Amino acid sequence: MGNPTKYGDALTPHDEEPLSEMVIRFVPLDLVIQWRRCGMIADFLADFLAYNFKHKDTARNVISTVLNELLENAVKFSPEKHRRASLALIYHGETIRIQTRNTSNKKHVASLQRLVERLCSEDPELLFLEQLEYSTTEDPDASGLGIVTLKKDYLARIAIELTESDDSPAADETSKDPGEAEDGDELINVQVTMELDVAELDRE
Repeated sequence: MGNPTKYGDALTPHDEEPLSEMVIRFVPLDLVIQWRRCGMIADFLADFLAYNFKHKDTARNVISTVLNELLENAVKFSPEKHRRASLALIYHGETIRIQTRNTSNKKHVASLQRLVERLCSEDPELLFLEQLEYSTTEDPDASGLGIVTLKKDYLARIAIELTESDDSPAADETSKDPGEAEDGDELINVQVTMELDVAELDRE
């Protein structure tokens, strides 16, 4: 496994341990079979953390929305549904980080990388309209609209970290025949982090 490749916004540095951290490890297949479990997990974690806020309902709704979006993406874009993934909610007092880790393929990772690079350099409002039109007219299942919405509406910072999977076909060239696996079959470990400022959530 090589060194990680990072893209996206700079996240707030924290020298101290988080005030609260909850991690759920899961098999994506379990959530595909019962899709409503994504919402159940997001609501449970958001309910727990919302008690730290003055405006609990607002905080709960925003946190649940971000949790659900990242969790659903991690499930949908895990090509091998039996591989374990994780969801973390990390509370530092001034910031909240929501983080997923899963294994995806090269095609999706390239699309995610392009989206994150655009989010960090372009107007989220214009990018939202573009992504909305594309999903409406070209590809209803296109990914990215939810992430753009989070960036636009909640001023979320997003960062991704990529490492080659130890089990990736590209890591064992001797085990495959020429032309057996295309680029899209290469497995990559993906960590997606969205960071929210507590002050943005705890206001009217």
